[in-house]
Amino acid sequence: MRVLLLILVLAASAGAQSPQRLRAVVVISIDGLRGDAAEALLPPALRSAGAVTFRARTVVPSSTLPAHASMLTGWDVAGHGVRHNNWRKGDAYVGVPTVMEIATRAGMGAEMIVAKLKLEIFARPGSVRLFRYLPYPRYRADGVLRQAAERLGHRPALLFVHVADPDDAGHRWSWESHNYRESVRRSLEALAGFLEGASRSGIPLTVIVTSDHGGLGRRHGGARPEEVTIPWLVFGSHVRAGGTISQAVRIYDTAATALWLLGIPVPGDWDGRAVTDAFR
Repeated sequence: MRVLLLILVLAASAGAQSPQRLRAVVVISIDGLRGDAAEALLPPALRSAGAVTFRARTVVPSSTLPAHASMLTGWDVAGHGVRHNNWRKGDAYVGVPTVMEIATRAGMGAEMIVAKLKLEIFARPGSVRLFRYLPYPRYRADGVLRQAAERLGHRPALLFVHVADPDDAGHRWSWESHNYRESVRRSLEALAGFLEGASRSGIPLTVIVTSDHGGLGRRHGGARPEEVTIPWLVFGSHVRAGGTISQAVRIYDTAATALWLLGIPVPGDWDGRAVTDAFR
């Protein structure tokens, strides 16, 4: 009940603002989180406080870098061109602008906090004012999201946060294992803690929570339903709390929704479209 009340305070803090006038959006990617696992383990207070779908779709290949490229650029794989799943310093950055880069060009502060270093592929120099790598397993979901909550005091307009726990558990023990479910449960508990901290910040926030892919057995990357079905959840300002999103949602809609909330025009040639059904 305490979590629900705090989240409702978060939703109300925007007053009469329209979504397009908001100046704080957080995108949280919980790596490897299957849609059915999120549906089974999401705390009831969070379900009541957000607009949700557990039937969103990622891209193929359903791997970390191609999927995050779609999440953060608004393009399907053919548009952004990222089909590989490895990156190290010295390699090329993603070849199209990210939502962080677009926000930066618009004069808004954009930041990234990630648990996998290869996500630096999306942090082209000058595109973000902060890139912080918190290596897993030294930093698990609670530690990553605790630092993300602290960054809210620095007033980023757009904050991207990446949590690695469920993906690691899936690869180690399988996506059907007890250990995987426990990792999901702990990650969602950490999410609830983050939302509590966000509600205390007094900043009108919208928080989008999604995943890059699911998995089956100990693998992912293909087009099987368990690999490509992901959750897409929204909390905070102007969200249609307690609602199920009926609009079909694709992972690249995340970038479009973030721009729409920030009042930045969504490029007309993007594959992504704002998920307006989630909002009042």
